[in-house]
Amino acid sequence: MVEKLTDEFSNILFTGGAHAVQTFFLISAWLLTYQVLLSFEHEKNLSMKTLGWILVNRYIRLTPPLAILLAIQCTLLVHTPKGPYWEHIVGEEYRNCRKNAWTNLLYINNHVNPSEMCMQQTWYMAADTQLFVLALLILAAMKKYKTNITWILSISLVIGVSIPGILAFLNNYDILIRVYPEAMYDYLLSNEAWHVLYSSGYSNIGAYVIGIIFGYLYYTYRNVNLVTTKIHVVLYFLLSYGLSLGIISLAFPMYDLSYSYSNMESAIYWSSGKNIFSLAIAIGMFGMSQKLGWFSLWLCRWKAVQVLGRLTYSAYLIHVFLLRLKIICY
Repeated sequence: MVEKLTDEFSNILFTGGAHAVQTFFLISAWLLTYQVLLSFEHEKNLSMKTLGWILVNRYIRLTPPLAILLAIQCTLLVHTPKGPYWEHIVGEEYRNCRKNAWTNLLYINNHVNPSEMCMQQTWYMAADTQLFVLALLILAAMKKYKTNITWILSISLVIGVSIPGILAFLNNYDILIRVYPEAMYDYLLSNEAWHVLYSSGYSNIGAYVIGIIFGYLYYTYRNVNLVTTKIHVVLYFLLSYGLSLGIISLAFPMYDLSYSYSNMESAIYWSSGKNIFSLAIAIGMFGMSQKLGWFSLWLCRWKAVQVLGRLTYSAYLIHVFLLRLKIICY
């Protein structure tokens, strides 16, 4: 079943869904930028003390639920019912958490002992925290050098977009991270490219900088109506939906094992793929702030979705734990 998943174009949204995580980096940077610029709009500079308090506030807000689940993983997990898959599904996770849970609490688990990562799904929290720190420094530079904001953001974007491509080129990485049974046996933890090009903080700088850019644009034009013609509406739908679906669909022929590519092509796709997707989502979100989006706008405004949104962090933390409990019962 897994081997044939990439054979059908209808499955491309699932096989190409890895780009979707860029949405979370984008939103994180957007909200941080907007809140910082709004809260400190009368301040000339952002002091190191202020940046430190912002970081401490984030740590206090995110860490308690994580710490509770880590405690469960390190203690109670070993006492779960034992089945034929227990050693692989639970035993390895228990040992990894006993050894490396401290890296989760410091949000460096995606770089320190990554092949023995505890709670693998929390790689995102580590990467996002690392990028959060980088974003604070960029915002501090933007506040201090107001006349050079365009240069600051442009240089940051070029660096962020270039890093994945350079790493893919130098290390001769595959143009895609292929999700085959052999790779999924340890959930990609032994896949070097996954660690370097997907779960690392530095490989996702591009999406975060795009979030900073659009957060800044939203802060600047939040009370200005920029949509004045039907052409703007058409461009909005083409760029938001067209770019996002187009970059995912572009990968379909690449999943064929006979697909031939050069190091340069791999570098270009790694640099452009997820960043084009991020740009498309950013355009979509910015359009919704201008009351565009049709169904997407209605869905995001629906109160039921907003309630579910408040539950997503805890659900994200615990969902793999629940899946492990279900699998070992087979």
